[in-house]
Amino acid sequence: SEQTEIKIELSPEGLEPAVKALGDGSGKDRRIYFFDTPELELFKAGIELRARIKSDGDGDTTIKTKDLTDSQFDSDFFTRDGFKCEWDRLAGISPGDRSCSYTDDRGALEFAHVLVSRDRAARSLFGSRQIDFFEQVALPRLKIPDPWNALKPLGPVQARVWKGSAPFATDLEMTIEYWEIPGANRLLEVSV
Repeated sequence: SEQTEIKIELSPEGLEPAVKALGDGSGKDRRIYFFDTPELELFKAGIELRARIKSDGDGDTTIKTKDLTDSQFDSDFFTRDGFKCEWDRLAGISPGDRSCSYTDDRGALEFAHVLVSRDRAARSLFGSRQIDFFEQVALPRLKIPDPWNALKPLGPVQARVWKGSAPFATDLEMTIEYWEIPGANRLLEVSV
């Protein structure tokens, strides 16, 4: 199905007033980890492996790749829950970048094994269909023989998420995400 999502990022000057206006009580905390090699080879190849963990410890994992054509993967993926493709278009830039992602839910214990006790590899956080997708479309872009063994967790990025109806159209869902990236920057993204 076709959907349109409009995203706006606030400038640094607008962050403080916006975050204060949102208030702390209604938002949900998340920790976000990315997995990559020490040389960031996945990032350079347009590949993202991400884990988002909610305050209760449960969450999801996503494998995302950029600049794909339909011929690069099985059309069977389009029928699977958690799989989506999207075009990212910026004002004045056409046609934009196409990315496809595969997201799957994970439990707190799975995250703890990989991120706390570190007795399991990052690969264990991803489901078999996500791994199929990664190996079909991402693996050919990488110049390392076994990227799964080279992955290290990066993060966490602390985030706060607010969800609700858009004030200008109650039939539309609005999501606001505030990210604090240690040693880098902060961003606030509003999407409808």
